[in-house]
Amino acid sequence: ECFAVKEELRESLADKFTELKIEPLDQYSSLELTYNLLEIPGFTEELKQKILTKAEGNPFFLEEIISSFIESGVLVFDAGVWMLGKPVSDIQIPDTVQLVIAARLDRLQTDLKSVLQMASVIGRTFYEGLLVRIHEDKKRLVDYLEKLEDYEFILKMITDVRTAEDIEYMFKHPLIQQVTYTSLLKSKRKKLHGRVAETMTALYADRLDDFTEVIAQQYANSDYYQKAVEWLEKAGKKAKSNYANEDATEYFHKVISIIEAGKVSNPEALARAYESAGDIYKTTGKNEEAIESYNKVIEISEDELYRIRMTRKIADTYQKQSMYPEAIDYLERSRKKLEELSEKLDELEDTDAYYIELHTIFHGLAWVNYLIGDFTKAQAYCEQSLAELSSISDEKERNLAEASILNIIAAIKSSTGETEESYECYQRAEGIYEKEDDLPGLGTVYNNCVNYFSEKGDFISCITYLEKSLEIAVKTGSALSEAITSFNLGAEYLNLGSFSRTREYLERYQGLNKLINNRLGEGWAAETYSDLYAEEGDNERAMESIDTAIAIFQEVKSTIKEMGAKLSKADLLIEMDRLPEAEKMLNEVEKYSMKNSVTHYLISINISRGQLYLKKEEYEKALTELRKAEKGVKDARWTSVLTTIYYYAGKVKEKQGDKKGSEKYLKKAKKNLKENAEKITDEVLRESYLNKSFNKKVLSS
Repeated sequence: ECFAVKEELRESLADKFTELKIEPLDQYSSLELTYNLLEIPGFTEELKQKILTKAEGNPFFLEEIISSFIESGVLVFDAGVWMLGKPVSDIQIPDTVQLVIAARLDRLQTDLKSVLQMASVIGRTFYEGLLVRIHEDKKRLVDYLEKLEDYEFILKMITDVRTAEDIEYMFKHPLIQQVTYTSLLKSKRKKLHGRVAETMTALYADRLDDFTEVIAQQYANSDYYQKAVEWLEKAGKKAKSNYANEDATEYFHKVISIIEAGKVSNPEALARAYESAGDIYKTTGKNEEAIESYNKVIEISEDELYRIRMTRKIADTYQKQSMYPEAIDYLERSRKKLEELSEKLDELEDTDAYYIELHTIFHGLAWVNYLIGDFTKAQAYCEQSLAELSSISDEKERNLAEASILNIIAAIKSSTGETEESYECYQRAEGIYEKEDDLPGLGTVYNNCVNYFSEKGDFISCITYLEKSLEIAVKTGSALSEAITSFNLGAEYLNLGSFSRTREYLERYQGLNKLINNRLGEGWAAETYSDLYAEEGDNERAMESIDTAIAIFQEVKSTIKEMGAKLSKADLLIEMDRLPEAEKMLNEVEKYSMKNSVTHYLISINISRGQLYLKKEEYEKALTELRKAEKGVKDARWTSVLTTIYYYAGKVKEKQGDKKGSEKYLKKAKKNLKENAEKITDEVLRESYLNKSFNKKVLSS
């Protein structure tokens, strides 16, 4: 936790952040401190050295030894000076600081020790108002606290308090609180924890949310097991809603431990705890643990709709790992079970839950089919999902369901060349997510809509949206979202010619991808590294990398990504003058793209064939392909690639001896390139963009 806070401060303060590392005192400093503290007649060098050896440079240990000497009468204050009160031979030095503290505790008066023990049960810090209510001798408590402060066991916090209720104390050192706490018998501890929890719920009744976690921990350490389950579940939900995933998981597992240990019977709470833990595991990329948790719910629950939901969540976990056949299998299982349940729809208490689940299953099937490139099926499932929305009575749930489907429809339209319609869908989804304050949904839209800006050559807007998406992914703890956004940032910086930043984000992406085990993502990385190597002129490494990508896409059965990678490979083959291989590959991709209406691929094929025919000196064929590409680009409003089309058209005209025609196209290529460059507001990035090898050729033509 301390490390996380430190890193957050480092990031927010940037150059203003300075880290001071407090190291253990060296031998000389320890010696100096000891001599200053024990500059008393009668203390031998041997005793001072013994103290140094035990303390091992720990100033707190040295301080506690001195306090112990004073309290035990080893040191006495007489006539204005400190003096040795016992023979050196009688002085014992405990081996650890914990033993020193324990000895000091044992010397306390019974009442003082009891107060300190009660306070230790509350925690490192505690309010006087709370302690007053659990201590029997309320009148003398303030005196006891003052004495404990004088003895330097506790410190009064300097805060702007209005009443005694708000006076806060803190144990001087965590070890003092820990040693005091462990000095209590376990049975006494449990009783005190229960008492503290009950007192807090009464004392802070008007602001319980502020103390949820503390009350949960108090009940968890008591014998009040039913209350412990109730409050731990509340604390887990609160932590989960704040994206404090590690804390939330810990709370839910405490619920599981209490119930599975037989302390209380509550199968509903046990199922909820496993589901919540599974959701966090799925979000953070711990896929095996997620599936195991969901299967536990299926074992525990007798609610058929609940079990169906868990089956669908298992499907989603497989989808996030690019295990598409498994994902479809589990989604179909869920749908079949839901169809069977529809016969008992009148018996369900919550029909909304049924229709939300039906929508979510259709949504899952739409998304998986989109990912594997079957847009027809994906669109059909989207329409089925939309048809169920009117059956959901809860407005917020209905709105969020609509937004999630709009996101998929937008992705389909983007792939089929309906660029403006795609962006309209993203905007509608964004508006809904903003209205409903749904951060993960917003992050998804911000990430996905960058395709629109990229096609317009507006790479700075791409970066802006992706940075917003990344911020949300980190805040919500979504490893998959953080990975995908990091990848897309790497790809956009590659478009801008900033290869160092490309590598930085790709490496971040690969690190996250190992965590979440997303096989498809490994293919994305390999494909983008191929583009990077090609930009750097290393065609052999580029070819190795693109072959790896193709193999991965074939393995996970993502045909659309396989065809996209083959397009990239065809361009490499053209660059390397392996023209027959390139032509064969382009024909394969064209067949798939025409069948599935993948407009962007068809445009890219036209551009690639234009280059291929230029190399084969079949100039009219080259111009025909490039004109097709120009028309397709203008229809789809994919203006960022016009530079490429005009440049190669100019080169074809040049080969035909048409100087005027060549100059016309090359001038248009330069104009389009400069227009794209003008959108890049960052001067360094604009320069790197213009220095890309192809762009330099355009400017010098």
